[in-house]
Amino acid sequence: MAVLLEAISVVVRRSVIDERFPGGWNEFVLFVPNATLCADDHLARVGFMQPSEVEDFVVALETHNIVFVSDGAARDMVVIDQQHGPLVKCDWLEFGRIKLPSGDDHLVGACRLSGDEANMLSTPEGWTYEGSPTRAFGLDPEPPASEPS
Repeated sequence: MAVLLEAISVVVRRSVIDERFPGGWNEFVLFVPNATLCADDHLARVGFMQPSEVEDFVVALETHNIVFVSDGAARDMVVIDQQHGPLVKCDWLEFGRIKLPSGDDHLVGACRLSGDEANMLSTPEGWTYEGSPTRAFGLDPEPPASEPS
């Protein structure tokens, strides 16, 4: 399964949330500062519009021993720009654009855990393409070469 990526996303491994975040998944859900959370069995994604908000969230997660970068690569979480992909090397996920399951031709940014072959898309509760940053800012260009499907 893939998770939606819009604007600037912080993607965290679900196993790390379960193991290290105080109170596990249920407390993590309450900790998320906005309504952009979406998740599959492997990844959780939270979106932001401002780099300063991303930095604040990453720093807050790091206080719970959830590591952003180690040895030049993403370890437990990664920051992903909707247009350009992961901001640091990340060998545990695939980034790309996928068509919406509604059957129209709109593309959205998405990522999934490397090796996951499920082709469903997880979006925040109540999300629609019509009200999305992807549509508002015209951020659905041609997909990059490694498209999750």
